[in-house]
Amino acid sequence: MTTSEAITGSAQPTPYRLSALSDGVFAIAMTLLVLTIEIPSAEVVSRGNISHLLFALWPRFLSFVISFVVLGVYWEGHHGQFHFIRRADQILIWLNMMFLMLISAVPFSAALLSRYGIQRTVVLFYGAHLVLVGAMQLAMWSHATGSAQLVHAELTPAEIRKETWRVVTAPSIYVAAMLLSLVSTVMSIALFATAPLIYILPGLLHRHTRRKKSPKAPHATAT
Repeated sequence: MTTSEAITGSAQPTPYRLSALSDGVFAIAMTLLVLTIEIPSAEVVSRGNISHLLFALWPRFLSFVISFVVLGVYWEGHHGQFHFIRRADQILIWLNMMFLMLISAVPFSAALLSRYGIQRTVVLFYGAHLVLVGAMQLAMWSHATGSAQLVHAELTPAEIRKETWRVVTAPSIYVAAMLLSLVSTVMSIALFATAPLIYILPGLLHRHTRRKKSPKAPHATAT
């Protein structure tokens, strides 16, 4: 940063600063999710069996797990994008801010789902929220790889398309889950729960296959 930029404040935050801010917001949002699981009061426990009360909390545990994993997938995608982004402009900064605003609100949507998840309106609200998160992530990537050219020059069109499809996949599944809620909210929530597996399992299978194909170290021979 030059002296004049420091005085006028015209220098833009680096992608590293945006990524660091985003990591902090993700960490807070993922931590706040546990607050959707309320501990039964002593008065309620005294009137019932604690094991039954804990079992009755399973919808809230389910909402916590689904939302935590979904945030993990979005964090991984955000981290992957910023691995390629080399510069930041004003548009990217505020697209990222809008993305983080939606991320920070996920605990609210998760709390609604944990309490009223059987209601179609709540399932639709939850799904629409996740779709908006994905749409904002796509907007950031499209801007960075478009005319703004904020990514490094070595990034190929094929790599850009691959990342674009990766970003689009989750919101597409969430739209399908929203439509499925018109038939069954239980099936819709099940689709929300299984959607992250398309991001998690390929990485695990790839590592497993790579370990199987890696040459074994030769056995030491006695001299």
